[in-house]
Amino acid sequence: MGNKILLKNIFFILTWIFGFILLLNITSCRKDFSPSWEADFLIPLVNTTMGIDDILTDSILYVNPDNSISLLYRNNIYSFAADSIFSFPDTITGNVYSLPLTVTVPPGQTLINLQEVKKLNFGSANIFITDIKSGFVNFKIVNDLKEGVICNYKIPSALKNGNIFEINEFIPPASTSTNIFEKKIDISGFHIDFRGPNFLNSNRISTSFTATINPNGNPVQITPQDSLKIYVTFDNLQFNYVKGYFGQTSHSFGPDTTSINLFTKIINGNFSVEKVKAILTVENSIGVDASVIFNHLTAINSHTNQSINLVSPLIGKSVNITRAVETGLIDSPVKPSVYNYDLSTGNIISLIENMPDYISYSAKLEANPLGNVSSGNDFVYYKNGLKSYLNFEIPLSLIANNLTIVDTFDVNFSNDIRNISKGVIYLDVENFFPFSANVELSFLNKNENLNDNFYCSGTILPAELNASYIVITPVKSYIKIDIPPEKTEILKNSKRLIIKAKFNTASQTHHIKLFNDYKLNIKISANFKYTVNTEEF
Repeated sequence: MGNKILLKNIFFILTWIFGFILLLNITSCRKDFSPSWEADFLIPLVNTTMGIDDILTDSILYVNPDNSISLLYRNNIYSFAADSIFSFPDTITGNVYSLPLTVTVPPGQTLINLQEVKKLNFGSANIFITDIKSGFVNFKIVNDLKEGVICNYKIPSALKNGNIFEINEFIPPASTSTNIFEKKIDISGFHIDFRGPNFLNSNRISTSFTATINPNGNPVQITPQDSLKIYVTFDNLQFNYVKGYFGQTSHSFGPDTTSINLFTKIINGNFSVEKVKAILTVENSIGVDASVIFNHLTAINSHTNQSINLVSPLIGKSVNITRAVETGLIDSPVKPSVYNYDLSTGNIISLIENMPDYISYSAKLEANPLGNVSSGNDFVYYKNGLKSYLNFEIPLSLIANNLTIVDTFDVNFSNDIRNISKGVIYLDVENFFPFSANVELSFLNKNENLNDNFYCSGTILPAELNASYIVITPVKSYIKIDIPPEKTEILKNSKRLIIKAKFNTASQTHHIKLFNDYKLNIKISANFKYTVNTEEF
């Protein structure tokens, strides 16, 4: 028995060696022999979950006690900065000093010794004090004298850490032409009192200026044609705090537009909602009374070119806004005055269903409409102002009709892919939403240009509902998209995948609530057939 097994093994080895030699002879005679075969390669493209917060951008989803969802959204209409009420003047000092007679002045002689109280122009505002956040004082001296001059300039009413603002500089003499000296001094952190020396006025600033001939120089002859010019200006001031009476002023806003990003991913179709709660909020963080009139608010859908004007008792009505209050707290020194106006009784549902991407508005604001009722105690802190917002609360109970959503995902096809003969894209979707959807895929190249479209004949089926229109079971859908050979080449250059889905609610006559656990689980993969040639190995 053992001998028979041995003979069989020897016969098998000899047969294998003979076959191998025969194969070598065949391949040595057929130099052009290149066998090939087709291979399947499955490439995952997208594996994601899409919820309501992925569709409605820049919003906050609020879960109600019954786990249904309401959408909360705030959009700024306009902002009014306090520096629009008044502005700081540029010029503090601008003087030209000269002598009426020709005189010879010895070294160390003081030519100019002047204290002034300048009244600055703040328009209709009366400013008492300010704390400077940032900015500069531009100091410029034009010297026509043939000797150097020591100049000292002070603003005694400007203090920082107990020290007054002071500039002390040596100005070189004029030689063949006028000598111009310029310097920019940082004035950040200074407290400036504009009440004057007796603290009884406003818009006043105290200054002093002395000019002394160089004590180490020579006697110098000064003629009436010689002069010393000084220019001092504020530059790019920002304040931390200002107090005074800011005047009785009127300001108009618009017509202008502000963008709304809520419906950015919705590009077509329409929907109906059961109700919308809308509040127009005006928040005043300035220590100034005001009245506001909204002339119009219009919802604009730039994709459909449809505009809807807000119909509300608010439009054209003067709304009085009281001033903010100082708290004395370092972290939160201001308690704003907040006014809320209910817009829910108007046509706000029509505005929302228009899916606006812009709000057009015009408004008028009156500052201190009753005059100086605060007796000079108007105030403002840095970056505080008067702002208005639209606040929406939308219970997501809706009917969707061909509501078209678009989203984009990165994809990465290998650059080594060659010899693609054909392919298939598979969509595997688990749907927890009470929506059906038709799907279209598009591919973008690295330059964000469209490569081509692939249309799906299949439909994502809606989840199963009970008699109360609540989802009880998610439904899986499988969609196959054939890629013909003539379109496979474009996939090599594709870098991004666009999914466009057209949604319809399971019921077109009944508003359906959306709940917190509703979502789409999406898997997208591609299966390609390649012609593999042995010469590639």
